[in-house]
Amino acid sequence: MPLLDLTRFIRRTHLLKDVILQPQPHTEPVTIAPEVIPPSITTFLSRSFNISVDAVDYLWEIVKDLVCTLLSAAEEQAEEEISFMIHGHPLGLGGSVSSSLLSLD
Repeated sequence: MPLLDLTRFIRRTHLLKDVILQPQPHTEPVTIAPEVIPPSITTFLSRSFNISVDAVDYLWEIVKDLVCTLLSAAEEQAEEEISFMIHGHPLGLGGSVSSSLLSLD
């Protein structure tokens, strides 16, 4: 699987994190990934990436801990904004992730 597809797989499973965790007992921490994902999620990922169900299960085994600990898109953007403010501004790099990151003037 190409790296770009792998990152999309990770992001897509992260977007489905609440559905994936739903069958778990409420006493289980949300940072603990289940061993298996619901069949509907497995089928969706299989179809959306055009890979076998077995490949989805294999990939889940590899990335499940990462998926359950990733920041949300909003949290990630806030982290990037802070990083650019602290480390980028002194170097003349842009300050907003949503705008151009490089100031080439």
